[in-house]
Amino acid sequence: MSATTQPTEGRCARCGQPRVVFPAPEEWGVVQSPLCTSDWQLYAEARANKTYVDFNDAFDNASDEEFEDALRGHR
Repeated sequence: MSATTQPTEGRCARCGQPRVVFPAPEEWGVVQSPLCTSDWQLYAEARANKTYVDFNDAFDNASDEEFEDALRGHR
């Protein structure tokens, strides 16, 4: 999380828990926001590894080729 990202109190858009939450960076693509620390970390690691958190994340953000490879089990 960058120094300019300001946490707020709220409900995580992914897990639904009331927590300290952070906005998702735009460069992550279509991502639920805001995210708690745990879910923010999941997306940060996935993006750093050029992967996706789950099927919905891949469906929303993967290229057609990446998505097809994932469905075939090549990723």
